[in-house]
Amino acid sequence: MAVMLTIKDYVIDHDMDCVFLCETWLTSSRQRICGDLTPTGYKLRALNRKGKRGGGVAVLHKSNILVNDVVDLTTSSLEGLGVTITASKRFRVVLLYRLKPSVNNPREAFLNDLQDIIEHLIL
Repeated sequence: MAVMLTIKDYVIDHDMDCVFLCETWLTSSRQRICGDLTPTGYKLRALNRKGKRGGGVAVLHKSNILVNDVVDLTTSSLEGLGVTITASKRFRVVLLYRLKPSVNNPREAFLNDLQDIIEHLIL
């Protein structure tokens, strides 16, 4: 909770338009808490890790910035989300967070997943 308050203060102090977060540790039961910590005038779009503790990715943005097309890019080797942001221009932003490498999550799996995501976004 202290980390979220620090992020909230930082966002307000620096008048940030958009912030991408990884390792949010949000769950459906903690989503309300995060709503309480979201600065006034901002929205939070989060993808929580399913089936395990920790993880999760999110975008925190000013309410007047249009964030659409939130796409879950999570695979067995990474967590990710893609969004389309419309402000003065329209652009696509992708946040990818590589999960800890292990016997069940080798480097090759990550590279294959990354290649698939890039191909999907380009085509």
